[in-house]
Amino acid sequence: MRRIVFHGCKRMVIEQFEAAQVQGAKVMVRSEYSLLSNGTERTIFQRQFDSGTHWDRWVRYPFFPGYATVGTIMEVGPEVSPLNLGQRIAIRAPHASHHVVGLHACVPIPDSITFEDAVWFALGKIGLLATCAAEVKSGTRVLVVGGGPIAQMVIRWVTLGSASTVGIVTSDPLRSNAAKAGGATVILNGHSYNYSSRDIEKTLGGKPQVVLDCTDSIDVLAWALGVVADYGKVVLIGDPGSPHSWRLTSDVLLRAITVTGVHDHNTYGQWTGHDVSRMFFEKVSSGQIRLDGLCTHTFSPDDALKAYTLLGRREKGVLGIRFDWRGQ
Repeated sequence: MRRIVFHGCKRMVIEQFEAAQVQGAKVMVRSEYSLLSNGTERTIFQRQFDSGTHWDRWVRYPFFPGYATVGTIMEVGPEVSPLNLGQRIAIRAPHASHHVVGLHACVPIPDSITFEDAVWFALGKIGLLATCAAEVKSGTRVLVVGGGPIAQMVIRWVTLGSASTVGIVTSDPLRSNAAKAGGATVILNGHSYNYSSRDIEKTLGGKPQVVLDCTDSIDVLAWALGVVADYGKVVLIGDPGSPHSWRLTSDVLLRAITVTGVHDHNTYGQWTGHDVSRMFFEKVSSGQIRLDGLCTHTFSPDDALKAYTLLGRREKGVLGIRFDWRGQ
């Protein structure tokens, strides 16, 4: 059994480990794929965060990265039905070949969904929560900043609703095309700072009532406050390593702008993580959420360092990155 471990800044190893015994209501899961959370894992791997932040309190070594794994139940405890053997499930677990977890932690994957698509379930949850935070109403103009995996999930959830216009700002043509395939109606190629408030208003047909910042740039917030409509809302989803450097502008006061945020830990008290995962699977199964082409790179765990190095270079043409645990 093998897993990915961080032992310090840019210090990563693949280590052997022995899983716990399968007892009680626990099961052993053999991993098929695990999906990287690009921004989170890049920030941790490069240790690009300030002292005293929530990042600094969270990251302790050895650190086990990852939180989205799909696999198959290969062993069950005495309190679990043998019928669960062979079940395809999704679990919130780090990058490793095997996991021993409680059956309650497993979300069944419908037969109509491949492992390759199902592994997006965790980022799909964050995308839905961001859409809820945005409170998109009929006719709302929405602007998403950033084209990474989280932004792609946001685009797909928002376009299921009643927004009149869904725009995206990204400098990567591949990400622009993925957003268009996911339902974005207006593509603004480039960086946010390339566009003035007037540019945004003209391109979207009016100022956006909601701007969702899916980047890890500390500068986008101030820009977003300047382009959002009066009484509008800016939703922070990206998680920069220097959150103390975020800057509010007078727009908050003078134009009554609301600033809110959303994190993977949030549920708004309406659902459990399992509820959201099941909703996500239903939308994927029905074809309402399309994931075609979102995963651009697949790595063997043996090449994990290459995956994290690729993330660190911030190259264009990179979207979803997954580890293939089959045969491990």
